[in-house]
Amino acid sequence: MSQYKIDAEVVLRLAAGRWDEILSNLAPALKRAIEVAPRHCECPIHGGSDGFRFFRDFKKTGQCICNTCGAFDGLHILMKVNGWNFFTALKAVSDYLNAPEGIDPASQIESMDGKVLFVGTSTLRSGNQCFCVKLRLENGQTKNCWGNDLKRACTEAGIQIDDNARISRLGTKSYTYKGKEYKKVLWAAQKTASDVELAEQARISEEETARRESSITAKWEKAAVIKPSSLVQAPLSTYLKSRGIYPDSPEILHNCRFLANEPYFDDEGKLIGRFPCMVCAVRNAAGELVTLHRTYLTSEGQKIGFGPAKKLMPVPTGRSINGAAIRFGSIGRDGILCLAEGMETALSVQKATGYPCMACVSAQGLANASVPAGTKVVFIFADNDHSETGQRAALRLREKLLSESIPAVVFLPGNDVLTVSDKGTDWNDVLRQYGDKGFPFYRGSYALTASSAA
Repeated sequence: MSQYKIDAEVVLRLAAGRWDEILSNLAPALKRAIEVAPRHCECPIHGGSDGFRFFRDFKKTGQCICNTCGAFDGLHILMKVNGWNFFTALKAVSDYLNAPEGIDPASQIESMDGKVLFVGTSTLRSGNQCFCVKLRLENGQTKNCWGNDLKRACTEAGIQIDDNARISRLGTKSYTYKGKEYKKVLWAAQKTASDVELAEQARISEEETARRESSITAKWEKAAVIKPSSLVQAPLSTYLKSRGIYPDSPEILHNCRFLANEPYFDDEGKLIGRFPCMVCAVRNAAGELVTLHRTYLTSEGQKIGFGPAKKLMPVPTGRSINGAAIRFGSIGRDGILCLAEGMETALSVQKATGYPCMACVSAQGLANASVPAGTKVVFIFADNDHSETGQRAALRLREKLLSESIPAVVFLPGNDVLTVSDKGTDWNDVLRQYGDKGFPFYRGSYALTASSAA
């Protein structure tokens, strides 16, 4: 293990929870995306209008994604935006955090969060004087941290009694003095939110969670069940039929509903207008409602031509979009389940194959998908992206499922599929160009063909 790798581990550990300020200071091009996170905005890499966003918890890792450029963590988005290599980006983050250098490769990083009960010089059992920080940890226990370098770390961070703080033992650094080799323990210290700030954050979080839960439930209850003969729902029927994905059975759209006048707000919160809208329930593996996915349409049955036409409602605290999906159809006794990224792709797969399919909303969602009870085998219908984002997500999911002893196969659209999007091709393109016979298996077929399997 190299010295540099250990330094990277130290730097990334220190950066956890601070990527918003790190990226704002080191990559000004990302400021707009950080300000509107987790909403979409122009990609700082390739441009466009609404393909890029930071994840809701991006402060922890810096994670973000672009529909065209792919997914990144904090270090790699710095590299991409600034044109830096790995070492330049790592050095910049290290300098910003004042991370100590030269830590022994065998060192183990240990961090402790708690309230500072004492900070200053104290006496060891040996009778020697040493700098000490006493913490009351979150579990109620107390912890004494000793070290001469700890004084430097606490002084730089301005740590005082009654502060909430994170104290990190980074490891040891070797040095030579008068011909002898010694080891010095290196530390890092950081103030965390005060008790007053924590209480206010908890209050705001509880209120926001209640508001989001209420909003999701109310909107789902307000939305109308899909009815093929409804004139009011003509924009939705027209849209699905134009993509060749109107299901043979209304039951397939059990998790889809319709709103005739759904308000559309831009990134600044300004009301742009009200539009027909397809609303889909995004559920976790247990079938519990997590949030709603909305597709805004024109009265003529096309996706609106501005901003992101598709939006997720904010996810309440305590719920997670990871592993959640939109379900089209129910698993039968054979336990066969198909998975895809987008809603249109999933409906294409269901219509062509006759098997239930779940739309995982995004490439990240596909990679982290969780399958419901009763699943025996999974067929993953991946997008064939120029960036290879969809392919990588599908392979990650396959590895995850195989580790859970669930057989999984990845299928990609063939290279003969005409590209109608800058992003690449998907299985809706296949359905529209070749019909159900363009699929590796389809209604009425008796065997799976392996020519498209990855």
